[in-house]
Amino acid sequence: HQFYSGILVPTLTNVKGRLKDPELHWQSFKQKVRNNYRKSKNVGLEAKFFTSDLIKDQNINDFYEIYTKTMTRIGAEANYFYSLTYFKNLLELSQNNYVLVLIYKDAIPISGEIILIAGDTLYSYLGGTLSDYFKYRPNDFLKIEVMTWAYNHRYKNYLLGGGRNDGDSLYQYKKTFFNRDKDITYYT
Repeated sequence: HQFYSGILVPTLTNVKGRLKDPELHWQSFKQKVRNNYRKSKNVGLEAKFFTSDLIKDQNINDFYEIYTKTMTRIGAEANYFYSLTYFKNLLELSQNNYVLVLIYKDAIPISGEIILIAGDTLYSYLGGTLSDYFKYRPNDFLKIEVMTWAYNHRYKNYLLGGGRNDGDSLYQYKKTFFNRDKDITYYT
């Protein structure tokens, strides 16, 4: 936006964090996040990462089911209901610039997220969680596992996005993972 000569309107604040050694991240998390992660580990949640060389149709189907059930549960508008073909095409066209993360409980996929990659930055794109598994805190588990995976693969930044409105509960949730990092603002 720096060299745009038209009118810029600040739209939303987005949570962006610098990835660092997992032990340093751990120390920066609020106690609630650490407790949720421990709970997830204790009940045996497992994260699996699927890149273009590892992904199978079943992984995309599992994500699609989780995503669609999530959109139905939250009463999302029709334009948020993407087809299975959309997701397959998105990942195929993205080639090596994505990772699909699925969280499993007892070999059942319960949460997932598509993360797009540009340069050294990961962008949280679309995700969801099956509500029957909320008590295991799979979302917190997923975010922390992604940070560790990304750091180990030498990525530098993780952009979680914002909320529907600045400062809303979704934004506040995302901020718990990078509470000391400076946010960025998107412009229209």
